[in-house]
Amino acid sequence: MAELLVMARDSHSWAFLSISDIEKAEVGCYRKGDIVEIRPDGTPYGDAEGLPDFVVVKVTGVTKEQAIDYMQSWKRVIYVIVLEINLPVYEVRISTPIASVSEFDNLTKEKVKRWLKKQDADILGFGANYVDVKLILRENKTLQEIKQDAISKIESVKRRQWSFTEADVDWAIAQGGVVTISKSVAESKIYSKLSTVDGN
Repeated sequence: MAELLVMARDSHSWAFLSISDIEKAEVGCYRKGDIVEIRPDGTPYGDAEGLPDFVVVKVTGVTKEQAIDYMQSWKRVIYVIVLEINLPVYEVRISTPIASVSEFDNLTKEKVKRWLKKQDADILGFGANYVDVKLILRENKTLQEIKQDAISKIESVKRRQWSFTEADVDWAIAQGGVVTISKSVAESKIYSKLSTVDGN
């Protein structure tokens, strides 16, 4: 049997944060439902590894080794593609191949706004997983340098990929913070936070 240590609440209070504070807090943080550790059956837990911060989900018919994939994380991957060139003006699309289930993880105009301001760039349009911008290539910058700068500044968010829903965590809390479920139930409840743009 594998035992999953799961976040019982967000590691930050998002309701009171500004967009810029959210961007800072996102890096390395956990959300309610995130699976943060997997242990073999019978592993002792410390006093802090329970409510109100964590719940323990014991999954029968699964070993720690079989469940270890639920510890996977993902990192936002950024592409910078040139749409049109009218020197010294470039129109580029900053995009990600994946749209996240979580609104905070999507690539939005707010996420790139600070970077755009430094580049003296204007937003032309945006969608679920892209932002189109117009920027002027300065004499001391190459397009490749701008691409690399965008990639390094914007793709810093790293997240746990697998999670339980908030409703499932609330149910575990109501049961005292420790629950036992079967492999088939776990497979039906644990979901990936990632979805492709076309929904596949």
